[in-house]
Amino acid sequence: MNAALDRADLTAPENRLKRWLILGAVTYPASLYVGAQTIANAVLPQMQGDLSAGIDQISWVITSAVVASALGIPPAGWLTNRYGRKRVLVVSILSFAIASLLCGLAENLTWVVIFRIFQSLIAAPIVAVSQAILVDIFPEKERGSAFAFWSAGVLVGWIMAPSLGAYIAELHSWRVIFFFLVPFSLIGVATVLVAPETGSRDAKPFDWFGFASISISLSCFLIVLNRGQREDWFESAEIILLTVLGSAALYYFIVHTWHAKFPFIRWQIFQDRNYSLGIFLTFIYAGMTLVPLVMIPNMMAELKGLELFTTAVILIPRGLAQVFGLMFIGYLIQRFDPRLVTLLGFAAYALGGWPMVNFNMDVGLWDVVWPNVLQGLAMSAMLVPATTLMYLELPKELRIDAAAVMQLAYSLSGSIGVALSVIILSHTTQVTQAELSINVVPGNELLRFQQYHSIDFGSVESLLSVNAQLASQALMVGYINVFWATFILALVVAPVALLFKVKKSVR
Repeated sequence: MNAALDRADLTAPENRLKRWLILGAVTYPASLYVGAQTIANAVLPQMQGDLSAGIDQISWVITSAVVASALGIPPAGWLTNRYGRKRVLVVSILSFAIASLLCGLAENLTWVVIFRIFQSLIAAPIVAVSQAILVDIFPEKERGSAFAFWSAGVLVGWIMAPSLGAYIAELHSWRVIFFFLVPFSLIGVATVLVAPETGSRDAKPFDWFGFASISISLSCFLIVLNRGQREDWFESAEIILLTVLGSAALYYFIVHTWHAKFPFIRWQIFQDRNYSLGIFLTFIYAGMTLVPLVMIPNMMAELKGLELFTTAVILIPRGLAQVFGLMFIGYLIQRFDPRLVTLLGFAAYALGGWPMVNFNMDVGLWDVVWPNVLQGLAMSAMLVPATTLMYLELPKELRIDAAAVMQLAYSLSGSIGVALSVIILSHTTQVTQAELSINVVPGNELLRFQQYHSIDFGSVESLLSVNAQLASQALMVGYINVFWATFILALVVAPVALLFKVKKSVR
């Protein structure tokens, strides 16, 4: 059956049902992998206590996975060309299951981080390979709907995993969430067996120098972004060394790849205008849309005192709204100009961000939920049309490289977006608190109003209470500044969508 399926022209009209079955089969493990990347976010406090780790130490559970995922994506093209897509998928999913089991069994933080690196590195090709299969088996007119289905499936894992992880951890332990992934991974192995073997099995040499140099560069820069604020940036010898090493490795990678006979990443993919524009929008989209998923739960926990599980589920409506929007986006881009749909998506995202830049200390759950629902609907129109257009004229032999670079851009941008938002939050909070504290002095005329009569400058308890209030107000300003950054970025980037080339057949 599989041999016949491999030889069949799956883009033919009579194979429509087979295409959608295969799409479901390869979307499932991609969703599982993406969910595993976020499931640990919700249980970090419990892991920190159980493993007796500091805040800086426990953050490596997340940072290590991000770095490993970014490094594991680029080799997807070479691996599938050499060994075939189906074999790569099966090995990646099995390795993912083994690593998940080892994470749950780890006795200390060091081994948790090591197994998280293995989990993310070896399974990173899953997302790129599943997307490349999608592009190959669907004809151009159905590709938008297929991308919408795939995106919705991956999004379910991304959104639901933290809430599920928090719930399981509260009932049992953080270790159970990793054990939980094992049986579902084995189901994924069974599903991908129906996928066609479309790898060319090209035995061209692997560019080890290119892989090593980009790996060193990305690792250095991601560590700098994640640790720079805590290490006081370039006041730290560690940050300076990592920056110099990362820059040197990046320079070598560019020069080497440009002249290599078999480069690690083929620069030809960027000669296609639609693909380059698509990568740019993907990079902006990933960094911009991930920020609220990280910032809002933390904001509500720190300023409103919400519990772990509540903060984990508060953004579920955002994800459900995006899934709902993805149900219709395929229909829209077949009947309207995809460029216009993308433009309106970014504009609608900015519209949803406007209430966020007006948050204050009285913000409630509903004030948070409805703007996120609007942004969730907008997100479905921001990336799917652009992703459809970026593959419009790209040669088939470049698609797996293109999919790998796209996922690399998505992964890197998510990490960079969160790191930059934390920098904005931390810096503006410190500056704001300092500015507010200057005004809390006995001679300030404003303190004569009745609401400030409770301040006793001779009491340590009263001054500590005032300082806590100032810290909360400054923290809210910091969060608002982060939301301002995403709001402005969405408006500025939106017109870029009009630069895509569009064929009449896809309207």
